[in-house]
Amino acid sequence: MVPFFDPEDGGVRSRVMFLLEAPGRKALESEFVSRDNDDQTAQKLCKLLQGACIPREETIIWNIIPWYLGLNGRIRHPKKHEIEEGRNYLIRLLSLLDKLEVIVLVGRQAQRILPFPDKGIKIFESFHPSPNYVNRRQPDNEEQILKSFKEVAEFLGCKADTSPNRDC
Repeated sequence: MVPFFDPEDGGVRSRVMFLLEAPGRKALESEFVSRDNDDQTAQKLCKLLQGACIPREETIIWNIIPWYLGLNGRIRHPKKHEIEEGRNYLIRLLSLLDKLEVIVLVGRQAQRILPFPDKGIKIFESFHPSPNYVNRRQPDNEEQILKSFKEVAEFLGCKADTSPNRDC
């Protein structure tokens, strides 16, 4: 099963795609790849995107592998052939996103999709907002992700939004 895009995000009008590894169990349950899913990674991603002042309507969240890679409630890392298959789906998806300017490869697994086909899209890299990375004993892990996201916001020319943000 491949979860849908979150209808609260920008969809085909998105300027930036945050590309993670693969959908988790909560994405299967909600049927959406969403920052609103009830899991720690989604909640942290939501807060980091808000902290970087990247407007939700400018974003789309997707995965290098669009289908679930889990078994018995545990997700596994993608295999090389799955990344290649995911790349083919991603290239087809990109043809529908004509406003897309930026792709953020979020985490080491997403970065395995490099080299990326040149479509005039700026590529950024970031650490993954999962509890496994953020909660390690290195106190600046979360700040490093936020710094990366703020660089994306600056590239897009996003201005700080003073309106109240929706809670994550």
